Amino acid sequence: MFGISTVELLVILVIALVIIGPKKLPEVARTIGKGFSELKKAMDGVKDTVNINKAFDSMMNDEPKPRRGPAKKQEEEKEDEKEFKG
Repeated sequence: MFGISTVELLVILVIALVIIGPKKLPEVARTIGKGFSELKKAMDGVKDTVNINKAFDSMMNDEPKPRRGPAKKQEEEKEDEKEFKG
């Protein structure tokens, strides 16, 4: 699972049961679970923000390709024909 064997997990649970007590153990486990859930959501938000910033930076750094209109295309074709004939 997390590099912890079943025996190690059982030892941790028994120690937690002895220290915290059987009445508060479910409450503590629920609180820890909610904390991990909130941490995961925050990390996902940070990842999304970083990915958006990277995508935006890459878009801003790319030079736009010049667009050729019909007139420009015709001029280039005429020049190509001259070079081919000449």
